[in-house]
Amino acid sequence: MGQPLETKFFLVGDVAGRYSELEELLKDIPNETKVIFVGDAINKGPNSKEVLELIIANPNYQLLLGNHEFQLIEAIEDLNRQEMEAKAELSHTWLETKAAATIKSYLPDSDISNNPDNTLRSFNQELTNCGHLDYLIHRPILYYYPGLVVSHSPSPTPWLMPLIKNLGLENDSVEIGVHLAEKTFFLRTKEKICEQGTTPFHLDEFLSYRKKPKKGDGQIHVFGHVSRWGFKKFTDKEDRLIAICIDNSSKNKLIGLHWPSLKKVKVKNHKLP
Repeated sequence: MGQPLETKFFLVGDVAGRYSELEELLKDIPNETKVIFVGDAINKGPNSKEVLELIIANPNYQLLLGNHEFQLIEAIEDLNRQEMEAKAELSHTWLETKAAATIKSYLPDSDISNNPDNTLRSFNQELTNCGHLDYLIHRPILYYYPGLVVSHSPSPTPWLMPLIKNLGLENDSVEIGVHLAEKTFFLRTKEKICEQGTTPFHLDEFLSYRKKPKKGDGQIHVFGHVSRWGFKKFTDKEDRLIAICIDNSSKNKLIGLHWPSLKKVKVKNHKLP
C-alpha cells in the first residue's frame, strides 16, 4: 500500500455552477482539509445555488472572489441604485455573462427573457434572504500561505510579499480582501485583521488578467480563469515552477490540486454552454 497523500490544501478550479461534478471531485477529500476555490464557482452551469450552499456549509471551505461573483455583486448593487427604467438594459448586459442559469438555480420558475425587471427583483430578494449575497460580498480575493499564493487570475503580485513582510506575516496563512464600496483592502489571519488604505492593485485587472506568468517571488501562484490553458504549469528562465493554472473547463473537466504534493485530480463534467 502506498504512502497516504500529503494534503495541506486542496485547490479547486472554476466550478461554474456544476454541483454534481464538484461533489465527485470532493468525495475523497476529508472534511477537515482546507479547500480553497479559485473563484467563478457560479454562472454557466445549472446549479450555482447548490454549489454555494455546499461551500458555505463547510467551515474549512474558502471561496475566493472571481469575476463572475464580482459581476453578480455589481449587478445587484446597480439594481438597488438605479430606477426601474434602467434595470432591463442592465439585466441584459449581465446576462451576457451567462448568469441566466444562476438565476434559474434560485428561481426555477422565473422568466428572465420576458419579465427581466420582476425576475431580477425577486432574485435580489432571494439572494439577500438566504445570505448568499452577503457571503459573496465578503469573499477574499487572494490567499497566501508560505510558498503558495492562490487567486482567481494570474495577475502579477509584486506588491504582495513586501506587504506581507512589512506586517510580519510571512509565516501565517493570510486572506486579502477588499471593501468594495470604499476601495480599501485588508489582510486577515486567524488572530487579527490588518486594515489597509487604497488597494495597491486594480481590482478589475486582478479578477480578469489573462497574460502568462513570467516571474515569481518564491511563491507558487495557483489560479483559474484562463480555461484555454487548461491545467498548465509555468516556469521561469531558470526552469523553476512559478505558477499553475487549474481551469480546465474548456475541455469539460473540473480540476483539483493537492498542495504541496501537486497531485492533480480531474472530473469529466457536462459540457458548459
